Amino acid sequence: MDELAKTLPEGSTDKPGLDDVFSQVMGNNKYGATDMYGLGVQASDLWGKLSSRNVVCMENIQLKSENKELTEENVHLKEQLASKDGSVVEDSTIPQGLTVVNVAPLLKVGDEVFLHNILNPSEKVGRGWLRTLDPTEVIGGVEIEDDWCGVHLQHVLKKGADVVRPFDLIKKVEDATGVTIAWPSTFISLCLS
Repeated sequence: MDELAKTLPEGSTDKPGLDDVFSQVMGNNKYGATDMYGLGVQASDLWGKLSSRNVVCMENIQLKSENKELTEENVHLKEQLASKDGSVVEDSTIPQGLTVVNVAPLLKVGDEVFLHNILNPSEKVGRGWLRTLDPTEVIGGVEIEDDWCGVHLQHVLKKGADVVRPFDLIKKVEDATGVTIAWPSTFISLCLS
């Protein structure tokens, strides 16, 4: 190892890798294992293109970290919006870590809006026009009530998503294309484009 290390260019160090001094002397291990990196670490985890359980675990940790940053950013945005209209919604049906801001005070009839999945508020299931905010308006044989909107659905963005208040033959979002349906205002966002 000392002899091979002397052949390295002056001032450079032998970085660990598949062809480092240690690997040249000791040889490559069977099954892609690596020496001196602990149990379960494979060469492909460190230098290769192949994915293994450890790479997936590291990616999972990184994604969790990014999710935490996004959640903190969401809290910051929530505070900003709350200071503007005072209408932040906390709801037990919203998965922990996600917050939906009630845009109802900002909505007006004729606005183009997105409908969000109530089980996953970050997922947009449809796009349409706000037809009514009147809680006494009857849609599907039922008054829509407070904090609900009547939306005339124009485009389905997620096939197979359930309608929040099914009626007649309208059970899925794709069944409601061209029809006005009731949707909770906390799961509606304005189309800004």
